[in-house]
Amino acid sequence: MKDSVTQAEFAAVVADVLDGSIEVESYTVNGSSVWIKMVSRLYGEKAVTYLDFDDGGKITGRYAYAQTHAGSTFPRKIGDRIAECVKHVCFHRSDLS
Repeated sequence: MKDSVTQAEFAAVVADVLDGSIEVESYTVNGSSVWIKMVSRLYGEKAVTYLDFDDGGKITGRYAYAQTHAGSTFPRKIGDRIAECVKHVCFHRSDLS
């Protein structure tokens, strides 16, 4: 089992999670971080979320986040989903380590 994913694997995980989400207007992956512009389906409000997956120079699934719209649970749900998928790639790609 690998303990981290490459930046290319991370970008693919982020695309798998975010592409097609109705709340996500756009996103940018830069190394181990993700900027996400979201639109609330309920209120139409826009918000920006920053997810930082840098874990001591590796992308392991651990992350920190910041958001412009306090109280929203969506950024944490997105971060948790990306983290879950990163850990899945680490577990199932042991042949690449």
